[in-house]
Amino acid sequence: MAAEDRDRKRLARLRSMDETGTHKEACQALRQIHEAGEFSPDQILIRSGFARLSQPLDTEVYSDRRVPERPVRPQATRLLRSRG
Repeated sequence: MAAEDRDRKRLARLRSMDETGTHKEACQALRQIHEAGEFSPDQILIRSGFARLSQPLDTEVYSDRRVPERPVRPQATRLLRSRG
């Protein structure tokens, strides 16, 4: 059931992006920036809080083999899926 709920929520979110035009507008804006060639950063900085937690998790509960639930993970790791 959880997978069905997750899929249903994702579909609703994607439909919302399509209906409001948010995704299309973001892609157009990014395309304009690249085409103009005025913005070409030497580097991209990522906030440390995006990639890692400010407080380490309990190593007795979690390990490199037993990861925490998605809401507990850092934001960057929520973007990745184990199967790509």
